[in-house]
Amino acid sequence: MALCLNIPSHAIALITLASRIMQQDDQFSRKNMKQKNILFTDMDGTILFSDNGKTYFKESDLDAIKEFQQRGNLIVINSGRALPWIVVPLKGYLLPDYMIAGTGSIIADSHQQILHEEPVSFTAIKKSSTACQ
Repeated sequence: MALCLNIPSHAIALITLASRIMQQDDQFSRKNMKQKNILFTDMDGTILFSDNGKTYFKESDLDAIKEFQQRGNLIVINSGRALPWIVVPLKGYLLPDYMIAGTGSIIADSHQQILHEEPVSFTAIKKSSTACQ
């Protein structure tokens, strides 16, 4: 069975978010040359694991991500999940700066404020489904 992803929508979401951050964030301006890094990460099987029906984070991963954020860097969760299904497992463990949800169709900030939304059309879903068969 092949795994088919809507890569173009994720790519568009990443570019849109990076552009928005660079426009709004002083640390990306040429006046202030302090470097800021952005870590884009998936959830399932990358930072969120499942064993016998229980999900968990590795403490070492959470510590590394939090340290990365404390140094002024940004964390972006990039997932095919719907926004609530990103937020709920993270609650109490990790607060990302941004989230890309729904296979790239929604970009939200850490307060779940929708910054960009571009629903995937039924035609695109049908084309992807046909291509994956």
